[in-house]
Amino acid sequence: MTNTELYNALTSIPGLENKVAFRAFPEAPAFPYICYLPTSSRNFTADNKVYAPFMAVQVELYTAAKDEATEQQVEAMFNGHDIPYEKSEYFLDSENCYEVLYEITI
Repeated sequence: MTNTELYNALTSIPGLENKVAFRAFPEAPAFPYICYLPTSSRNFTADNKVYAPFMAVQVELYTAAKDEATEQQVEAMFNGHDIPYEKSEYFLDSENCYEVLYEITI
């Protein structure tokens, strides 16, 4: 999956069609919204060559309150595209919002 394909998959989630940005928004939209960014490579290598390039990506869902319905939609999109994920959740005091962090590899 490419970055463009990931963006298209994220914007296919109902309610998030125009609320997805690479890295950050110039000005954040109303909640909920998603930012995503690559964090490192996770290439498959052998014989001193990269046989299959992979990228670790953080997908960050921001909501004003705990929003299980939107989380389920994000997770359904991942499952529908056969993208395994790890999930963690934080409350950001400085922003007064929740961040659900999904770690994926594309």
